[in-house]
Amino acid sequence: MEWHLTASVGCALSVSLASGQLAAEGCLRRADIAVYHAKRERAGSVRVFDAAMQRELDAERALELGLRRAVADSAFVPALQPIVDLADGRIVGFEVLARWERPDGSVLPAVRFIDTAERAGLLPSIQQQVVDKALGFLRSWQQSAPDRRGAYLAINASATELVEQGYVESLLDQLTSARIGPDSLVVELTEGAMVAAPEVV
Repeated sequence: MEWHLTASVGCALSVSLASGQLAAEGCLRRADIAVYHAKRERAGSVRVFDAAMQRELDAERALELGLRRAVADSAFVPALQPIVDLADGRIVGFEVLARWERPDGSVLPAVRFIDTAERAGLLPSIQQQVVDKALGFLRSWQQSAPDRRGAYLAINASATELVEQGYVESLLDQLTSARIGPDSLVVELTEGAMVAAPEVV
């Protein structure tokens, strides 16, 4: 058997002309960002941390701070996409997508913040807010007409959430608080989630 190996390398200077000596943790973080850029370019690339990467790092930090404030302010809400039965056109459920309602009135879709939230360990808190609010809506929807009692929510579970202790128990507690049965919830899993936590899956 023959193998062809490559390596991507990220470098960072331990001394910055602007700020002087860098702490080891800061230097490693910069090198990690540089290697991320190297991997995106092509296999076997070498990148040195530069000003453009610094701006990206600053933007990432600002986004993380904003996310932490938003978690404290309960600023995450569900966007509910109807799931329709094609046989008769009835709405039988809703896919739950996270949205961030920002103080300036703008609303950000999950794709704009989900990676940062996951790296910062905020995803379980965000998901809990979104699911709580979606369950409240679902209960009202189910009670509004007899043919809506079987409606359900479809939520996405990330690998990060599944490896957290008590994920399933937390979901059951949320359902109990909302007075909704577990048959009203569909949990959608990615391949990554199945690899990360097969026992929970």
